[in-house]
Amino acid sequence: MISDLCDSWVAATTGGGAIQIGAASEKFRLRNNGLEPHDFTYAEVRAACIGLTRVLLLPGLNTIIDLDHRLLWSWCAEVLVGSHGQFFDANEHELKALLGLACRASLAGVTRPDMSGFEESKRQYELMEPNARELVTHAHEVLSYLSFPLLEGVLRKVAKTHITYDGVVLLPFQGKNRKYEAKDRCSNLGDLLRLLEGQVASPGLQQALADVKKHLQLLDPAKDAFDIVFDWRNSSLHGEVRLPTIGGTVLSMTLVIALDQIQSNYGALRAQVMKQIAWELQTASLTGHRSPWAYYPPWM
Repeated sequence: MISDLCDSWVAATTGGGAIQIGAASEKFRLRNNGLEPHDFTYAEVRAACIGLTRVLLLPGLNTIIDLDHRLLWSWCAEVLVGSHGQFFDANEHELKALLGLACRASLAGVTRPDMSGFEESKRQYELMEPNARELVTHAHEVLSYLSFPLLEGVLRKVAKTHITYDGVVLLPFQGKNRKYEAKDRCSNLGDLLRLLEGQVASPGLQQALADVKKHLQLLDPAKDAFDIVFDWRNSSLHGEVRLPTIGGTVLSMTLVIALDQIQSNYGALRAQVMKQIAWELQTASLTGHRSPWAYYPPWM
């Protein structure tokens, strides 16, 4: 159902050639069909990450960020880097902080989905210190720059039997144009994705990557999907072109990879997280503040 709704939204929005958003498309939003991330099974979270990527990035690199995306990103942040998160080890503080910061950038400026929430957000925005206001305004451009080192770090974490965090190869693997031997260095994001797909990923993650690749290929049919990500990274790294629209897509790909590592414990983790969220919301209602490790829902 999640996948079908996402495909129906894309069809309704792009069917006439130009992008058209209205009642015909918005009826297919997940939340408008009673589907919210905190209710999802692991398989449904994965389906939402993949399906909402199709909704997020359209041909021409047009990006349309919806509350569905922000609800999903905030939920994933809660289960991965919230107070009960189990993805990172104690010695992976910097990478954990980077994932948290990227998720904060994806959520900056979100408003509670009602009129009072919009009015309160507008009031807070106008009172914000000017530098902070500009940072919120350009948060998704910031996300684009954060998302690539985040993806690279998560890839190296997940493939730690094959490569170290600083890129030293431990076990041989085949890249696109070369074979990496032990003690070589690999900083090619496309080849790291190939390592994951070919030698590390579980069957479920391999299928998820295939689904993401299929969507990316539609953006540029002449290129391999992993080469598209590699080109995006190089363009942003060398300042050749600004890519403010692709941060959410790279973040979602990273979340799919990270979530795969907690699949076996997801049900129990979800129960713990829901109890924590209830406590956080109750505390916020009394104090007017949320703790810095609370992500879901993305508003107070």
